[in-house]
Amino acid sequence: NVAEAMTFGEAMENQLVALIEENSDLRYQLQETDEQIRSYNEEILNVEQGWQVAVSEINDARNQASQLSVENEVLKNKIDELKGKCEVLEIAMDNMIVDRLKDKEQMDQTQQNQQKTEKNISQLKETNQKLITNLSQNEETQQKLHYLQHELETEKERRKEKEIAFEINSERTSKAEQRVSELESENQKLQQ
Repeated sequence: NVAEAMTFGEAMENQLVALIEENSDLRYQLQETDEQIRSYNEEILNVEQGWQVAVSEINDARNQASQLSVENEVLKNKIDELKGKCEVLEIAMDNMIVDRLKDKEQMDQTQQNQQKTEKNISQLKETNQKLITNLSQNEETQQKLHYLQHELETEKERRKEKEIAFEINSERTSKAEQRVSELESENQKLQQ
């Protein structure tokens, strides 16, 4: 029982070490996710700045188009080009928002996994402590059992000695009775 408990305790400790390593990996993944989110935020700021620049260019182009009819067609082409850039920027921003939402979901899942891991670690520590307590109790029980076995062997030896002494006494008594009987018989013969 003690050996099984110790083996089980070692298995629990190994599982505890594995869970601690898994927890460290999850923390590292969470840190990477935070860094990705920061990078996306910087990209969004760049997109917003590009958007502002594009809007400013569109406004300038519209003003020039209204003032310079000769350059109207050129300005229209410029506006179309800028609109295309804006559409590209809008698509890029939408994609970044989607990626950011996905990263947030992944971060939430990582936090949930980390909480589960910490809970499992706590439960394993509690179980390991119980095993240590049971092991200590088993050792005390074995010591008591060893003491009782020693007492039993001692008592057996005492009884055996008493039995031998009783047999010796019985043999001596039997010889003494036989001798008394012989003396009585001789005494009767002498009296006759």
